Amino acid sequence: MKCYELRTQAVLLGGIISYWKSITASSVQGSGIGPILFIIYSMDLKPLSDYNKILKYADDTSLLVPQHSSVSLEAEFTHISNWSDSNKLKINTAKTKEIIFHRPRLPKKVLPIPLMGIEQVNCAKILGLTLSDTFSPTQHLNTILMQCNQRLYLLSQLKYQNLSGQALDIVFNALILSKISDALPAFSGHITTADKNRINKFFRKAYRRKLVSQLFVFDILTQTHDKRLFNSIKYPDHCLNFLLETIPFPSA
Repeated sequence: MKCYELRTQAVLLGGIISYWKSITASSVQGSGIGPILFIIYSMDLKPLSDYNKILKYADDTSLLVPQHSSVSLEAEFTHISNWSDSNKLKINTAKTKEIIFHRPRLPKKVLPIPLMGIEQVNCAKILGLTLSDTFSPTQHLNTILMQCNQRLYLLSQLKYQNLSGQALDIVFNALILSKISDALPAFSGHITTADKNRINKFFRKAYRRKLVSQLFVFDILTQTHDKRLFNSIKYPDHCLNFLLETIPFPSA
């Protein structure tokens, strides 16, 4: 026996409700299976050129087009727009941004003109990581340090309420350390000495106020996460393992 869930909807306008109609498409918003169904639905969306890449994560889609490509950015974006129309999807152009990665101090007149109807920005947030057009992590660090300072105030209130030191460590690791170390191997190599000093200053402030029992140091934190990443990459089923195919990996 097969059981099917019947979903219906109605419209309420001016105190008058319409007839209930069955929903025969889409999935429930916020459902666990929703992102998987969308990934399956969009599997046939591929770039026109092998030089270009389309990166999909749930309902977020990123298009990468290098400087020297056989198909232009405009043609690829038109291709995605046509695919969306054919599959009854709508691109939210208000949330769509264009960013051009380039060397620092490159004259703006050298940069290509923006896509029609799309805002061209100098930084973009992708999966929680703020990327600048020069790959500088300073703006990303500005954001996370501001958030961490706000959360440090929360810890001070918990300490005032006599929360134990062990419990404060747990909260610090969950709310602050996880925020700083998120995707750390992806941008730590671009961090300047000045930005490292800002992070270490924050760690010293938290330790001095006895909001955490351990004094963290940014370089040691980076080494720990780099080692953890490379220990994971060396296994063949890791999605980044192909990057090490031509590099001999040292034995543990």
